[in-house]
Amino acid sequence: MAVGGGAAALALTIVFGSRPLSSWLTTHAGYQVIPSAVAVPYALPGLHVGEVGKVWSLGETAAALVLVGLVTIRLQMRAERLSRSGRLRVLLCGWWSSALAAAAAGALRGAVTAWFAYAGPGGYLTYALFGAAFGLLWGGLLGWIPGIAALLAHAAGRRPRRSATSQAPSSEPSRNAP
Repeated sequence: MAVGGGAAALALTIVFGSRPLSSWLTTHAGYQVIPSAVAVPYALPGLHVGEVGKVWSLGETAAALVLVGLVTIRLQMRAERLSRSGRLRVLLCGWWSSALAAAAAGALRGAVTAWFAYAGPGGYLTYALFGAAFGLLWGGLLGWIPGIAALLAHAAGRRPRRSATSQAPSSEPSRNAP
């Protein structure tokens, strides 16, 4: 279950790290990038594989790894409790794990932005808070994807329960009986 949610979060970071998607969103849905005009991190962090070595991409990559890691860790911590839970609870746990992880990643992205802006302590706090708030918003909007992946992994890992009638005692005597 944790691997399913983490893999879906990783897929989201790869998608948001792709240049074609970011270019398409900027062109066709430009109103979504308005918060970026005041340096609020846009969308979820993306893995920018081709730009390794640039300081900005290192911050984005670190935030993406925080997102994937926190989703996976939180789902793993709840795995035993969720194994006895219903489908809705698993879905909501995956969704909320993604939203919280996106908030943490957004705070990190905000701090990196404040570092680039040479902001003081108040700037770091403000950028980090706005990054966390918008990260929580984006995580809430897209968190259902890792939630569904955790639900599918939960359903695949569940074994059907045997009913009491199918466990009838056998007529064969036990080997340990005297």
